[in-house]
Amino acid sequence: MVPQWQESGDPDFALDPCWSMYETLDRMNALLFMVVFEDDRPIGYAGATLHPHTNSQKIMVGTIPTWFVEKGSHRAFRVRSLLLNVINLLTQNGAKQVSIETSDDEGSMRLLLAMGFSVNKIGYTIKPVAKKEAACA
Repeated sequence: MVPQWQESGDPDFALDPCWSMYETLDRMNALLFMVVFEDDRPIGYAGATLHPHTNSQKIMVGTIPTWFVEKGSHRAFRVRSLLLNVINLLTQNGAKQVSIETSDDEGSMRLLLAMGFSVNKIGYTIKPVAKKEAACA
């Protein structure tokens, strides 16, 4: 398993990116993918989408659902630089708001708050094993 999948992927699912989705987003000019290099070696990346806001279709927003930078010295600086570059590109292309997804680890949260992000959503995930009956009140 590649290191970034261990950190940013879902360990319950095999690594098998949906390339057709990325290709479709790219054809629509809605995909942004940035890679961080050190000595000609990739050490990080961020994938982002530019799309209409779901509740206000004339407003373009950016979403950064996946990002990764290898652990090591200056990691926080590299993450900050990567995300600021992605945010700038999304903004230059019309995004009025940018949302980012991350795990609930304390380091990521502190960095994002220091960058000016605010917590506005909390998500939950379920992996149902069987169909459940609806509860009646």
